[in-house]
Amino acid sequence: MATTYWGVGWVIIFLAIANSAIANANAGVNAATRVMYAMGRINVLPSAFGRTHPEHRTPHVAIIAQSILALVVALALGAAFDPVGGFSIIATAVTIVVILVYMTVCVSTTVFYLRERQDQFNVLLHGVFPVLAIVILLAPLYYQFAPLPAYPVRLGNYFAVIWIVLGFVALGLAAAQRPQAIAQAEEVFVEDEAAPETDSTTNR
Repeated sequence: MATTYWGVGWVIIFLAIANSAIANANAGVNAATRVMYAMGRINVLPSAFGRTHPEHRTPHVAIIAQSILALVVALALGAAFDPVGGFSIIATAVTIVVILVYMTVCVSTTVFYLRERQDQFNVLLHGVFPVLAIVILLAPLYYQFAPLPAYPVRLGNYFAVIWIVLGFVALGLAAAQRPQAIAQAEEVFVEDEAAPETDSTTNR
């Protein structure tokens, strides 16, 4: 299509798409590895995920694990269907999860300021805007399921739902067996120097 309407300008379109894909992949890797690293640091995941490289100070174990998992999933879906189909399945699943994450952040913003920063609570910034954002996000979330995408893209919907259910199951088990780890969950995005020491931080 780019060649048809833009001629040699397709190069610009290609570079824009490539830049977007690389930036998106980089953001995804950073987010996933950061969560895995922090969860390892508070011993929700194996403590190895909370280790950092002695020279580069990067969460190398989490990076390697996340990269291998992502590569296996991408290649498996691409081989089972085709590259476009595999990409579409992953994109659909990620879109659903990200929408729910954004909605959760909106709720958390309001709750946080009401509980912890009442003197700084702003009705517009911490009340109206989060609620408005949730309402807006309900539309794309709804149309992810009504109607369901054609096969095999709809597999992304199923994967997202299964992943969320498994997450709640894991949360329930952790809350029952390791309540201290759940209490430390707020440290997932706290910088190392601000976080209390754990086995994974003292032994790295």
